[in-house]
Amino acid sequence: MKLSITVAPLYASTLLNTASHSVGPFLTKHFMPRLTPGLFSRGLYLLLMANYIATCRSNYFKVVDVGKFKAAIPSSIHVAVCADGTVFLCGDDPDGGGWPTTIYNDETDEDDDFDLEEVIASHLQPDSWCVLQEVGAEKLRYLVGESIAFNKDLEQRFCVSISDIYKHLPEGTSTCEY
Repeated sequence: MKLSITVAPLYASTLLNTASHSVGPFLTKHFMPRLTPGLFSRGLYLLLMANYIATCRSNYFKVVDVGKFKAAIPSSIHVAVCADGTVFLCGDDPDGGGWPTTIYNDETDEDDDFDLEEVIASHLQPDSWCVLQEVGAEKLRYLVGESIAFNKDLEQRFCVSISDIYKHLPEGTSTCEY
């Protein structure tokens, strides 16, 4: 028999040769969206690693030249153009990685640093603000929620995180982490 591990929402699977047996509901519910004939009941153990999966999008904002803006944005970000000329961004990374911080360089075969805020700001209209939001998780080990707002000159920048709550709590308060 084979064990099929499906990682939602990516739908990627890894096949391992194993003996046939059912996997307990706890493991199925908390560790993987779908396990077929299992290996845990036979005394075989699989180290399960969790991936960070994020969803991200922006507000609607105005850019000076939509064509130049779209050309400057990496393929892992979808640029949607509205009828009124405003744009918004959403993550289009098949690995669910959120906003990119690096971009692969074909010439050097390495990842180069990438500053999305700088790229967007250089295309923003003077009266427009961009808000980037990202929420994500590594299974239930930790949850992330970030929101960043900036203007064209990056002189005014605001950041809010769901972990900011701990700044207002007594020292020693446990965090929502695994």
